[in-house]
Amino acid sequence: MGVASSLSRAVGGRIGLTEGEIIEFLAAPNRKSDEFVIALEKLRKHAWYLHREDQRYFIKDTENLSRKIERNARDIPQPKIDQALINRLTGILQPINGGLSRTESVTFLR
Repeated sequence: MGVASSLSRAVGGRIGLTEGEIIEFLAAPNRKSDEFVIALEKLRKHAWYLHREDQRYFIKDTENLSRKIERNARDIPQPKIDQALINRLTGILQPINGGLSRTESVTFLR
């Protein structure tokens, strides 16, 4: 269903399905729509080729770069993030003529 809805190449054609359409297709007796919403959210976190645009979910042959960046960012240790931020701010805030030295500005930021 998801793959088939992602194949439209018609000019002005709709690609993908809304969350409501997906739930409508999957609805079954003794199943709550909340289950599908939760499953869809989990799928969004783990499916590398699932994209969402204009509230529509679709599958493309290119990796979802936003998801990859988010996943990679979660794996970076906090001290490394802190040090990168300090280095970046030190470079931006370093005076051009005089003022605090580089060491003093790093100490100031901590």
